[in-house]
Amino acid sequence: TTVLTHFPPADRYDSNADVEDALKSQTNFKEKGRSNCSLMLFGIGDGGGGPKEEMIMQAQRLKDLSGVPKVTIQETSSFFKNMEAQSKNLLSWEGELYLEKHNGTYTTQAENKRYNRICEQKIAQAEMFAVWNKYITSTLYPKEMLDNCWKKILQYQFHDVLPGTSVKMVYEETSKEYPKIIADLDSIINTSMESLSQRVYGTTIQGITTPNCVLVFNTLGVFRKDTVSLQVGEKLFSEEISLPPYGFSIIPLKDLMRMPLQAEVIHPELRARAEGNSLFLSN
Repeated sequence: TTVLTHFPPADRYDSNADVEDALKSQTNFKEKGRSNCSLMLFGIGDGGGGPKEEMIMQAQRLKDLSGVPKVTIQETSSFFKNMEAQSKNLLSWEGELYLEKHNGTYTTQAENKRYNRICEQKIAQAEMFAVWNKYITSTLYPKEMLDNCWKKILQYQFHDVLPGTSVKMVYEETSKEYPKIIADLDSIINTSMESLSQRVYGTTIQGITTPNCVLVFNTLGVFRKDTVSLQVGEKLFSEEISLPPYGFSIIPLKDLMRMPLQAEVIHPELRARAEGNSLFLSN
């Protein structure tokens, strides 16, 4: 996919539409020779978005003012159409447009950010299980439900929501909507897992009859070596297994039930010692 992009050279989205910003748009314009137009965004910005009357009048005066780039008031869509038609030999950038000042954020709303992270993880898992389920069992892909979920998640990732700088009403909404999103994603995951398990139940895969096995899924994109635990009655069994990325393994019950876990947990003594201005803990 190729997307036409543009970074306004005035380097702001709340310009006053004055001579200073018009000249800055010209001097900072890095595509000279490839394009002859740039975008200058003017208005109040976060304070409401709309321009003041004097800003419009200033922009109109810059339509044909000596020593200043010609300014035309138009919709953004018209600008991109004109730029695409008039530009030549535009450079291509492969990959993400990394914004170095937006690579993380603190927050005043910890619960909201926690919900966001849970949703990020669960929607990736939900889509993976839904795709598996579609191609292995021919079950209908839950497109509408997934679309609703990811659109809501993106809406609540707006840059004022995550850092906690939105008004109270926003967090009253997200605290109600996030649990609904998580419930929908859990429904997709659980339904898909159950459908996949039923599909392989009673079949023989790699010499293993599936009623006598456990299906273990890996939702990570890397090979994973981990311990699987299974409780049978009052006994707890475990087995270290390897899992392929974005895949699953079939573990025979006889392998999983070879070694019961010990119920007793021993906590070693914790010791502390001071050396100079440092405190060392050991066990």
